Amino acid sequence: MKKVKHIMIDIETAATGHDALVLSVGVAGFMPYDKDPLSGNKSCYTCLMLHEQLLMGRRADPDTCRWWAKQSDEAIQAAWIPAAQSCVSELHSTLKEYFTTGEEIVWANGTDFDLTILESLFKDFGYKVPWRFTNKRCMRTLKEIKGVTKQPRRGTHHHALDDAEHQAIQVSEYLKHVNKIFL
Repeated sequence: MKKVKHIMIDIETAATGHDALVLSVGVAGFMPYDKDPLSGNKSCYTCLMLHEQLLMGRRADPDTCRWWAKQSDEAIQAAWIPAAQSCVSELHSTLKEYFTTGEEIVWANGTDFDLTILESLFKDFGYKVPWRFTNKRCMRTLKEIKGVTKQPRRGTHHHALDDAEHQAIQVSEYLKHVNKIFL
């Protein structure tokens, strides 16, 4: 089996529409068929500047902000009061480092949320999406597979990097399970 790099992306936002303000992005590279899928793979966490997004017409919505008020202090601190922030161009440059061959598989826990919002963000700022549209995969589909052991949660819920790493480990378990059945 050819080893193809997989990348899990998770974002935290201030709204749920395609034009949502993106607060933070977690990216976890992984090799799903390895014993330790995250080992030796690059991960990153980026909090974005909100003012440049607001100037481009991106938005927050009251319901999502109320939802954030009910989350853990750790999640709120990470998403809303980060130690450092990056501009969208820095995020785009960082993501391009993950997508160098055109063969990388990009995952999200719902491609119609995380990836759609990032694609919209990049379009607003005039950047090309770094992944191939044919290589997008959805973790939600895999979650329907029965008989897979749910992996213990590590880190903070709604911290984009913690979520991305947890989701990468879980996807790896699903794919290993499916391969046992069909290969």
